[in-house]
Amino acid sequence: MAIRPGLNIFMMSKLAPIPFFSHLFPLLAFGISLVCLPVHSAVVTLDADDSGNSSFATAGNWDDNQAPQAGNDYYTNGFRLEVPNDNNDYTFGGDSLTINNSNWAVIAGTTRVLTVNDLILDNANLQTGTSGRDLNLDGNVTVAGNSSLQTIRASVNFLAAVGGSAELRIYNRQAANDPTVTFLSSANTFTGDIDVDVGHFTLADNARMNFVIGASSGVNNEIYDSSAASSTSIVDLDGDFYFDLSSASTTQGDFWNIVDLASLGASNVTFGETFSVNGFSNSGTLWTSGYYAFDESTGTLSVIPEPSSATMILLAGCGVTVVVCGRRRSVS
Repeated sequence: MAIRPGLNIFMMSKLAPIPFFSHLFPLLAFGISLVCLPVHSAVVTLDADDSGNSSFATAGNWDDNQAPQAGNDYYTNGFRLEVPNDNNDYTFGGDSLTINNSNWAVIAGTTRVLTVNDLILDNANLQTGTSGRDLNLDGNVTVAGNSSLQTIRASVNFLAAVGGSAELRIYNRQAANDPTVTFLSSANTFTGDIDVDVGHFTLADNARMNFVIGASSGVNNEIYDSSAASSTSIVDLDGDFYFDLSSASTTQGDFWNIVDLASLGASNVTFGETFSVNGFSNSGTLWTSGYYAFDESTGTLSVIPEPSSATMILLAGCGVTVVVCGRRRSVS
């Protein structure tokens, strides 16, 4: 190729790119596109019950024949998952663990911490075993489907923030050992019912319990006992109630059972000194805010006259009294 006068090699390169680089650029672009492709988690499931063995931290009965690892989501799919029979703390290796239509057995070892980054309870039944071998559960927990905690002889302490809106049933405790299910996190977003059915539930100091209040009486989640005749359940409330009133009725006379004393038994429920209702003012057992009042002695939230309305009614009443008195004086 002849070089025209006045053109240097750099100007020429703009007119005729070197073939090597012209082929390299598309390859680089393709490589970058591969790097930017989204990575999808693999779904791994149990394909048999754990029975004396544990799949929590080993290949066990997972269908990929590998120990749980990051990048995968794990489902028990109706099979029993056991925790290792030792005294060690464990962190689940996968991105999430869903206990669905299954038993999750924590039956051995001393008190320890199990951490699951994203534990999903979906029609799950968690069983604890030997007395004194309590479980501290850390990470994040979502109650996605009605689930139960069978605390026969050992307690379950939720260090983890608990979320979800399905029901959580606490049942079958042995009174002699008094195992307890305790919420400890101030970051709880849970809005489901808690059924304390021959169980012991504690809302610890500064722990959060949320209630979504509906547009008419009785539309809300609550703490109650589905087998009211038993009257052996225990509820200790030392933490904080948060009421979502965004859709709540303002009709005087409407009320919502928050803590169902009729089913639990009033003597079995304790509001501790650190108990509070967020955003409400306290006087004795009564907590008030605007149209609403929560009464510890009844366990109910109710609609009351707004303070300004109550004041007007009171003043009007006083005015009537003055008029009547004046009339009596004038008649006499």
